[in-house]
This record gives sequence, structure tokens and C-alpha cells, in this order.
Amino acid sequence: MSETTEPDESAVFDTPLLQLDLGLDSDVTVLGKAEWYNLPDAPYGGGSIKTRIAKGMLDGAEESGALTPGDTVIEPTSGNTGSEIARLATARGYDVEIVMPDNASGGKVNAVRDAGAEIHFVDADLGYDAVIERCEELIAENPGRYYRPNQYENPDNPGTHEHTTAAEIWEATDGQVSHFVAGAGTGGTITGTGRGLHSRSDDAVTIVGFEPDDPLHAIDGLKYLKTGDHYHPETYDESVVDEKLYISTTAAYDQARALRSRYLDENVPIYDTGRLSEGDIRSQLRVQDQFLVGTSAGAGAAAVAQLDEAGKLDDGDVIVFMLCDRGDKYADIPLWEDYLDESWNLRTSCCKHRTYLQRTVCKYAWNGVSCIQNWIPKSRYHWLILPAPTDQSLRVDCDRRGKQSPPVVTNGDRISSVKPVRYPRVTSWACEW
Repeated sequence: MSETTEPDESAVFDTPLLQLDLGLDSDVTVLGKAEWYNLPDAPYGGGSIKTRIAKGMLDGAEESGALTPGDTVIEPTSGNTGSEIARLATARGYDVEIVMPDNASGGKVNAVRDAGAEIHFVDADLGYDAVIERCEELIAENPGRYYRPNQYENPDNPGTHEHTTAAEIWEATDGQVSHFVAGAGTGGTITGTGRGLHSRSDDAVTIVGFEPDDPLHAIDGLKYLKTGDHYHPETYDESVVDEKLYISTTAAYDQARALRSRYLDENVPIYDTGRLSEGDIRSQLRVQDQFLVGTSAGAGAAAVAQLDEAGKLDDGDVIVFMLCDRGDKYADIPLWEDYLDESWNLRTSCCKHRTYLQRTVCKYAWNGVSCIQNWIPKSRYHWLILPAPTDQSLRVDCDRRGKQSPPVVTNGDRISSVKPVRYPRVTSWACEW
């Protein structure tokens, strides 16, 4: 672990509430709980909502004796849990291995690496369940080596939220919170915070959960559970949820960008400072003078908007949703890559050539070739529409993780790792990069 990123565990919990204008029809108060103020000084976007459970699970394991000196901590994750476990566990003297999909955002990958953890990448095209399976394989190969916090089954996951997140929200709103809105990945946030708010309010607080509406979503940290044979986390108690919504990636991105636009020239109002001063909050609130939040925060705003559109909010209601992480963790994905300059993209990307590669390919053109500007959600392929048959092709001479030379795009050479695919009403090709 680098000396500059040694975490101060006193800088966890009691995060601020921001009062946000979502342009709703109802006269309500909408509050976002800004979770990057857990370890706010950590590189690559500060901490996240997962800092809470990382601390809670490690504390519980050490107290119970399940985690002892010499153990290696291992965890499957889409990014945030891995970075926070890596930061805290390595600082406590443990070796850490993180299993994650190979399309995780650069900010999250670099946060894990900065902590000194080893990463095992899994092909994202196999789905997130494959990440969990790979972790289980590694443990089976060395059963005496590892301790796995297991955020999907560990009761300290929802327990941490029940005793911290719920308590903070209740106290900061003087018990006036009427709705709590959160997404389901492990389900720990919605389950634990929901239980805590139900118990404090005699079930008066409405607990609203949301999930992605499509298995090929690009809302980081959330799990598609609507249909099919998907692993259902034991930490997700759906009986706590009073209402469930389904959110599209498009809606999540649109709402995140709407927040950026709304506060581009205005200060974001601070409703409650938590353990911080207003000055400390302002110093970590923006990225390149922009208010940028992560994909799941955009989904949370979309869920609140959906409640408003359905007429399920009354004037005077106080709605709290989670701003799980800051937007600079996503500087190298479609949500924010066009909003941050090249230096920021190169600094946070897991492949230092990614932005240049995308822009080179997108701008490189020849007769009859066009490029879809956005990356297909959760895919490691860049999709090009090519007239078929054709002699024209690309060769991208760059390893995806930046281990080779900068990318070179040439005309008339072979395509590396081509797969024919179907895109709506056209034939297209996928070039692995």
C-alpha cells in the first residue's frame, strides 16, 4: 500500500446529505447521501458506500476469530467492495486478492492496485456469476489460505447499514424521512437500512428498492434478478422492500448527467454535514468543477423520478437515496469519458491507452465504415458497422490492459479476434481490443 493512500478508518461513516433538485412535479425534499466521503482523501474518487461494509465485515471477522494474521483476504466484486476491502485489509497487514470482471472501470481497478492487492480478472462476457465462481475455485484450490468476507452472505453487510446508514439518515432528517430508495447488488444497503428505518419509524418509512431492467445493463454494482436463473444474495431480504422498481441504463445515465447540468453553475446545497465541515465537503464535491456521480446514483435519481411520475410522492415528503460513489471512478466509460479531459481519463483508466484508442477508432474513417460512438454496455468489444463483404479492416495493436505499445490503427490489415454479430437491422463486426 502506498504511503499516500494509508486509510484513516475514523474517516468512515456519518457522511453528508446533499439536497438535490431533480425537477420533480411534487413539492418534496430529495436528499442524496454522498458516500465518497467515506475515506474522501483516497485516490481514484475517494471511498464509496462499500467502505462501510468493508470495515464492518473485517471488524466482525477479526472479533470472531474468522480472520487471523497470516490469512489472505479474497473477495469477488464489480469494483467498489474490492477496492475498499483492499485498502482496509492491506493497511491492517493482510495480503489481499480481488476477483473482478475485466470490464471494471479504470478508477476501481487502479484503486485496488494502489492498495497493493492482486487482481484476478474474469471475462465479463461470462456474466457476474462467473466472477463469484472463479473466487470459489481459488478458495477450493487453497482451502487453508483464504478468508473470504463474502459480501453476498455475510450478515455484517446489512448489519453495518442497519446500525450506521439507517441511524445517520434518521438523525440527520430528525425522523422526517418518508422514503428510502436504494438499488440491489448484494442487497445489503436496502435490507439493512430498510430494517433500521422500519424499526425506528414503526414501518412508517417506505423502502423502495430498484434493480436493472435488463441483464445487459451498465449500472455498476447492481445485479439483474428479475428473470432467469441468477444467484440471489442471502444478504438481500426482499421482505423489507415495500416497493420495487426497474431502471434502465439510459435512465440512469440521463439522470446522472441531468444532475451535472443542474449544478454546473450553482452550488449543491448541503442539507446535513455529517462528521465533516462545509469546507471539507466542498473541497471533495466536484471533479474538474463538475458535480459528477456514479452510475448507481444516477439510477437512484431515476427511481425517485419514477415514483414522482407515478404519483406516489406527496407534497412534504422527504426522500433519501444513495450517492454510492463519485463520478471520477467512471472517467473511462461512456457515462463521463466525454466530460473529463484527456489527462483525467489517462490518470484513471485501467488501460492508459483506452481513451486514445476509442477516439482514434471513432475518428478513423474510410468509405462505407461507421463506428457506434458508445460502447455496448458491459462488453469488452468495440462495435464497428462494416459493409460485408469488404477488404477494409482494422488492426488495433494494443493489449487491453496497456501492456504493449500505444494503439496503431491501420487500413487494409487484418482484424484481430473478429466475431460476426447481429446489431439491429445491420450486420456488424466486433473487434477485440
